[in-house]
Amino acid sequence: MPNVVMLTTRQVAERFGVDTSAVRRWVAKGQLTPAMTTPGGYYRFAETDLDQFIGENHRNHKQTHQRINAHERTKAATAAKRAKQQTKKQKGTTR
Repeated sequence: MPNVVMLTTRQVAERFGVDTSAVRRWVAKGQLTPAMTTPGGYYRFAETDLDQFIGENHRNHKQTHQRINAHERTKAATAAKRAKQQTKKQKGTTR
């Protein structure tokens, strides 16, 4: 019988580059099913189940990742603009 690699919620989150709350949310929505729940209430995920989850959610994940990247670029541009304005104020050359 082959060994099944079991992962914790944190390990799954690290693989996907998300917070552990995202993994718990996927479970709550029924998008990801844990292979087992420990007596303490912690989830354990089979590595093979994650491969299936990636396949089913790849397109949605890619779109979400693109939205996050666009948001991060907007935040960076806004921060740069504010820093430039702050520099002008310190030099006394505000418009």
